[in-house]
Amino acid sequence: MEDLETTGRSSPLFSLTFQIPLEDYIRFHLVIGAENEKKGRKKTVLLGWVEFVIGVLLLISLFVSDTESGLFFYFMIAVMILMGLYSITYYRFFYRKSLEKVLAKQHASTPYLQSDLTIDLYEDKLTEHVEDKQADTPWNAIHEIKSTDALLLLMLDTKRCLLIPKSQLSPVELEKLESLLDEVSEKYGKPRYAV
Repeated sequence: MEDLETTGRSSPLFSLTFQIPLEDYIRFHLVIGAENEKKGRKKTVLLGWVEFVIGVLLLISLFVSDTESGLFFYFMIAVMILMGLYSITYYRFFYRKSLEKVLAKQHASTPYLQSDLTIDLYEDKLTEHVEDKQADTPWNAIHEIKSTDALLLLMLDTKRCLLIPKSQLSPVELEKLESLLDEVSEKYGKPRYAV
């Protein structure tokens, strides 16, 4: 007679099949990259202000002094001021569009992101199936569980994440998954939090 734990491991509690839409892929990158973006934004804006202020001071000094300067020098100062302004405004006006363009190309050219992804969820692990490949991840090996209003992010390790778009699941599937993730978090001591 098989014990209950062995039986639970041989057949999944339930399975989910979904795709990762471009919009959710972009959301994922915005969430995962938020901390790096914040650091990059501070540095870029600071350097932009330095470039802008130095350019303006050089321009003022040219107008105030009696020294004759060539057109090239004025051109270089103008470039410095414009580069400073670009750096100051980059994250506000250009970053998101640039990121979306890159991610759209990446999403379209990555077979994994174009395929149906199936995950089998067991009491002690999850199994990912993509095309003819599969990968098992024991629940005790995952790093943490993050969630947003639109995504569930199972951080399998520090550089690998299973992205589950909530929009791709039915309300019943989402409820079952949320319940299982609560159990996993409690049973294995895995952090679970909203980002």
